[in-house]
Amino acid sequence: DLRIEASNLDAFQGNFPYRETGRGLRVRFPKVLRPLVTEAVLVETFEPAVPLQRVLGQTASSQARGAERAGIPEGMTVAD
Repeated sequence: DLRIEASNLDAFQGNFPYRETGRGLRVRFPKVLRPLVTEAVLVETFEPAVPLQRVLGQTASSQARGAERAGIPEGMTVAD
């Protein structure tokens, strides 16, 4: 149910107040566009970005090792 995902994204966004306050880490995430959220549809803003791997200076192999340490199963991808 993407309405639950939208609520989770809103809560997550609260951990990074830069967009609203200009304070804290300069991190921005796509914002949920309500009322364009239903059980089967979730619409978010587009945020131009730099891949996190580039910011962290990671290669694909170091990224895979990091995922292993975090307990993310091989082949699982988390993305928008």
